[in-house]
Amino acid sequence: MTKRLPIAGEGPLAAWIERNRDPLAWATSTALYSAWKSFADQAGEHAGTLKWFMRQLEVHGVVRERRKAGRGFRGLKLAQL
Repeated sequence: MTKRLPIAGEGPLAAWIERNRDPLAWATSTALYSAWKSFADQAGEHAGTLKWFMRQLEVHGVVRERRKAGRGFRGLKLAQL
């Protein structure tokens, strides 16, 4: 039996994205990936690569945006510790 890969809208990444949506927020790609990786590691999930993560954000409708601070995404906030 082959393992089915999650499609957009399901799985731990989709849940993480929905939990952190904020239309006014912006964060760098690496900061978002670091937050996702920490969440995935704690949940026992495979975090994937930064490249995969960035593609998945776009699949889930998060907008890629370049600013003076660097490359990142608009629409996701970093969780407060």
